[in-house]
Amino acid sequence: MSDYDESRFDRSPSNELPSLVNERIEKLLKSIHQRIEEKYRDFRQAFRAIDKDFGGNLDFKEFMTALEEIGIKLRIGDFKLVFDAIDYDGKGFIDFEKFCYLNADRFTYLDLLRMVIYLF
Repeated sequence: MSDYDESRFDRSPSNELPSLVNERIEKLLKSIHQRIEEKYRDFRQAFRAIDKDFGGNLDFKEFMTALEEIGIKLRIGDFKLVFDAIDYDGKGFIDFEKFCYLNADRFTYLDLLRMVIYLF
């Protein structure tokens, strides 16, 4: 039996990563929300402008491209993190109801918790 114990190299608490992810998601959502409010009259107008194919749903590519067009520059991993957080049921698209989670006025801690549960 070996005296080697990998756990002694783990210097971070096991619950630190979800906390950091939650903070990152919240920060990204707030910055996107702010930019949408600067650019559009309301979230319905924003969704209609972003939904280029008028299908009522945004896939990842459509979501990412639209955000880049309104000046939101993120790493691909951050776009994916935001998309997956908003697509809390994992269906692979964001409809208008999910899109409204970007609206900080309607966004609550419980909503964030629900999204994080689906992520992990």
